[in-house]
Amino acid sequence: GPLTVTVVPESPAIVVTVPGGANQTGAEGVPFSAMVMAMSDPPGVPLALSAANLPLGAVFKDNGDGTGILDWLPDFSQSGAYSIEMIATDGTRSASAVLSVEIKDVYATPVFSMRLPETEVSPGETAAIALTASDPEGDPITFELTDSTPYASGSAVLTDNKDGTARLSFSPSKAGYQYLVGAAADPQGNSRAVPILFRAGFPIQAAQSGLWS
Repeated sequence: GPLTVTVVPESPAIVVTVPGGANQTGAEGVPFSAMVMAMSDPPGVPLALSAANLPLGAVFKDNGDGTGILDWLPDFSQSGAYSIEMIATDGTRSASAVLSVEIKDVYATPVFSMRLPETEVSPGETAAIALTASDPEGDPITFELTDSTPYASGSAVLTDNKDGTARLSFSPSKAGYQYLVGAAADPQGNSRAVPILFRAGFPIQAAQSGLWS
């Protein structure tokens, strides 16, 4: 009898590439993004893109045109090496490529929890204010007084509670605006300063008249 030949079309091949390279680097606290591209052979086959093993906080978006984008803002606890699998599928077959990302450690600057208000105190008396700061990486904080203006006359005592808080006591010896600078530092030497203003028995009208300008 006649010979019947059935031709079965070959399943399209899928190729996944990462244009920026398979090995990329980033840093804590710095936005990171990477693009992925997928193509079929023969072309024209719709592909769906996804990502596996995403780090915490990372988001992958399929643009619907054979490309996708990974966006990530690593926090200050996410230094290290990551392997992210970029996947493309036509519903039957799939292919993938691995993106290796090295996130570098960055020591962040401590942050004060609030803007300190102006504090009123009479000469010869003592006023106390609380300081609170934290480190984005959870490192311990130390406090210190770093500077003062020529108008800062009196006695200032800073007590570091060793728990991210401190107490500043100030007793002015004369009337006027008294300006101190407190700082919080982490073990790596990163520090942030905050101005601390005391008004010691000094009327606001005098300051507005330019007496202390």
